[in-house]
Amino acid sequence: MDDLCWNSKLLGAMKEHACLTEEESIVLNDWAHGWSIAKSAMERHMSESKVDKIRRRLRIKYDGIQKYVEGLPPRKCRNTLP
Repeated sequence: MDDLCWNSKLLGAMKEHACLTEEESIVLNDWAHGWSIAKSAMERHMSESKVDKIRRRLRIKYDGIQKYVEGLPPRKCRNTLP
């Protein structure tokens, strides 16, 4: 799966332009800091499927802002985990 390559510019753009919900913001920060879906789910008292769905929404929102925010690359990192 093509995935997001986290850096401060990407994180800042998402926070500023993606109109995030509170849950999306929480999962975004966890994800950017390298937390797994399982860790976010456990720490945030959510199911793993909910965290996965939120990450999918975040990818869609990134794709939506990527073409309008200068300097944001398309998703490209490869997720090698199962």
